[in-house]
Amino acid sequence: MPFCKEKLLFIAIALFIFQLCTRAQEIKIGSVCPDVVLKDILNFQTDEIRFSDLKGKFIILDFWATSCGACIDAFPKLDSLQKKYQERLQIITVTRESKQITSRFFARMKHIKMPSVPFATSDTILSRVFPHMYVPHHVWIDSARIVRYITDGYNATEYHIEQFLKNNDLRLSEKKYEKNYAYNTPIEAIYTKTGIDQLESYSLLMHCLSGITFSNGASNTYGNEKPNRISQNCASIGQLYETAFNENGKHDFSAENTIIYNIKNRSRFVIPKDFNQMDEWKSNYSFNYELMVPETAADKLYQRMQRDLVTHFNVKGVIEKKMVKCLALVSTNRQLLKTKGEKSSTNFWIMSADTVKFMVNQPFSSLVTWLSISRQGKINDMPFIDLTNYKGNMDIQLSTAATATFNIERLRFELKRYGLDLVTTLYPREVLVLSDVD
Repeated sequence: MPFCKEKLLFIAIALFIFQLCTRAQEIKIGSVCPDVVLKDILNFQTDEIRFSDLKGKFIILDFWATSCGACIDAFPKLDSLQKKYQERLQIITVTRESKQITSRFFARMKHIKMPSVPFATSDTILSRVFPHMYVPHHVWIDSARIVRYITDGYNATEYHIEQFLKNNDLRLSEKKYEKNYAYNTPIEAIYTKTGIDQLESYSLLMHCLSGITFSNGASNTYGNEKPNRISQNCASIGQLYETAFNENGKHDFSAENTIIYNIKNRSRFVIPKDFNQMDEWKSNYSFNYELMVPETAADKLYQRMQRDLVTHFNVKGVIEKKMVKCLALVSTNRQLLKTKGEKSSTNFWIMSADTVKFMVNQPFSSLVTWLSISRQGKINDMPFIDLTNYKGNMDIQLSTAATATFNIERLRFELKRYGLDLVTTLYPREVLVLSDVD
C-alpha cells in the first residue's frame, strides 16, 4: 500500500511539472517539443493526436482562424502539400476557436474545401508555448520533435519542405513575437528615451524589424483630423512610393499596373511572386518608415515623404495620365437595377458565414465601393472603375462562392441577373511613373 501511494505521488508530480511547462514556457527554435496531446480534432481518424503517435513524422503546425482570409486562401496549397508528402510529413492546423465554431464554419462556407489535414480546435496549449499575434503562423518540428523553424505561412513551399525532410539547413527567417512593444509605439521611441511627447519632427527609415509590428497609415499626434504622421511597417519600396503619392486618398495607385517602373532594378521595389525568395528579399528590401512633422507643416506631410524617398532611393515619381487596362462595372439592363423599395438592410459589410450576401434598397454606390475594396489582393493587377453612371438604390443577392474569394467568373454570372457585368477595358486614368534620377 505505501508503495502504491509513493508511485501515485511520483506520477502526480511528473504530470504537474509537465503541465506547468506546457502552459507557461515558450518553446524556442532548437528546443525539444513535449509529447503534446491535441484534443477536439476534426477531419482525422481519431478525435485526439499525440505527437509520439505520428511515428517519427515531420510536423508543421499551421495556426489559423476563421476570420483570416490568407489562412483560408492557403488551404488548397496545404492540401496539395499534405498529399504529396503524406508518408513523411504531417500538417496540423491549430485554432483557438471551438470544434463547434470550426465545424459550423465549414458547413456554411460550402465553397471552401477543408484540406485533408487534421484540425486541432479549442487550443490552449500550443498558442501559449508558440506565442504569436498574427496568423497564418507556422511551426516546423522535425522527426526528433525538435523545433527547427518558426515562420510565416508563405514559407511552406515544396522546395522548403523537401529540404526540411532532408534535414538540410534552410536558414528561414524566424517569425518573432515581441510583446514588449505596443502596436502604436512610434519607431523613434525604441531608439530614444525622450518619448513621443518631446518629439516635434523626425524622419526615420530602417530595415524591417522582425517581431515588432508598428501601426500602418496616417495619424495626427495632436488629435486633429489632418494627419501629421505617417507610419509604414515592413513595406516594399514600391509600397512606400505608393503611400507617398496616394496622399491619404487623393490619388489611387493600389493596382499593380498603375505604377510604371522606368528603373534599372525593379525587383528591389516589388514583392517577389516566388515565396522561396521572400525571406532574403525582405531582409534586403523591406523597410519600416516613419515621418512626423509639426502640425503647422501637416499640409506638406506627403511632399516631405516624397523628398525622403528620392533622397534615399534615388528614384523620382511623377503622376501622369495614360490609357490603362481596367476592370469595369457596366450596365446591360438598367430596369433590373431598380429597388423594389423595401426596408433598407444589408450584410455585405459584416464578417459572417452567411451563405448569401444581400443589399436591400441600398445605394448603388455601396456595391461599387464593396467591389472596389474586395478586388484588392484578388484581382489587384488593374484598377476597378464604375462605368454604369447609375445613381439610384438597388436590391442584390450574391453567394459567398462569388464574394468570399472574389471569383470573377462566378461574380459575372450572378451580376448578370441584375443587368450588370464586369469587363476589361482601356480607360484614361492617373498612373505613377517612377524613374531613376540621373
